[in-house]
Amino acid sequence: MFRNIAISSLLLATSGSYALAQDAAPNQVQGIFTNAFAKGFVTEIEDLSQKRIQTNPQAGTIKAIYGNEEDTRFADVQLAPMPPSGFEPRFAGLRNAYEDISEMPVEEYDLTSPDGLPLACFNHRRADQGYVNCFAEMRGRLFRVQIGAVVDADAEALPDDIQERDGNLAGLFADSVNAAPDTEGSANDPLPALNEPAAEETAPAEGSDGANAADMSDIAPQDTPFAKALPENIDDRTIKEISVRGPKTTYVATYNDDNGDTTQVTLFAEHGDDPSGLRSFEKNLLGEVKGDLRDVEAESPDGVPMQCFHAVKDAGAAHNMCTAVVSAGIVEIQAMARVEDNVADAPDDVIEWAQDHAGKLTDALAELP
Repeated sequence: MFRNIAISSLLLATSGSYALAQDAAPNQVQGIFTNAFAKGFVTEIEDLSQKRIQTNPQAGTIKAIYGNEEDTRFADVQLAPMPPSGFEPRFAGLRNAYEDISEMPVEEYDLTSPDGLPLACFNHRRADQGYVNCFAEMRGRLFRVQIGAVVDADAEALPDDIQERDGNLAGLFADSVNAAPDTEGSANDPLPALNEPAAEETAPAEGSDGANAADMSDIAPQDTPFAKALPENIDDRTIKEISVRGPKTTYVATYNDDNGDTTQVTLFAEHGDDPSGLRSFEKNLLGEVKGDLRDVEAESPDGVPMQCFHAVKDAGAAHNMCTAVVSAGIVEIQAMARVEDNVADAPDDVIEWAQDHAGKLTDALAELP
């Protein structure tokens, strides 16, 4: 991914407090649910491919990261609740914060998207990374996009062609996200494109055994066979995030329910077929537990062997983890479940639920080549 993507962390950090400050429920503003905007976060645009997308309806946020094959451009696109101070003070605060770290004079200007949405923008540079930052009020929410590109490390301004190109792209991103709630689909859709047919260029060729993990780096995470194999909903939990990590290819999906309880599904595609080291690492990471750690063998509904452990780490929360070996690699499923505050050991019904929950997800991934 873009080699200095950490430059955008200032913007990520400042957006995190929006939901806490907002008076209205973050997941529904002006009658529109957060995930209704998700379809507007396109998977491909110009030379950029979506590398990661995350929705958090409880916080009212959507975030997506894009990069290109040459590692010379990136885009960071976010939608968040409007801060109580309003649009202009937030824009001014961010502009001033970036001026403190910019190695060129910060240039502020206004743009209009192709569909007529007004955008307030500024540019900044760190070393040889030049950035266009644009913000808009969007149906009661704050939209922002940061687009980065390699420039001259001594540039006193972004080149005109880069500013025009990336400013136009910012407008396209804004129009796509703004139009999404009016497109066909449910207001509570989990993530865009999860169960749509794979694009022609990413489908396995005739006679192929399927997609190779090494070939997945240029495919948007939700377009990978891993994502396509998973159910969008399971046991009242909805998939909210898909990512592909490296250097050894690892696929991760995160589910959440309305209470914020989480299931994380991980497929280690290039880590061999012995999960014992992984299990030992996870147990050590868990640390001390309130009662006993129950380590048991189990099977998925389709008969895939699983090794699971269950423990109550903190008051009111049971941690459950199961691993299994499938054709595509090692599957690890971690699911949190609520228990009574005075419970020290994971109850039998929680263990039964967790193993069934993990088993269904394991079976979904067992079909991958």
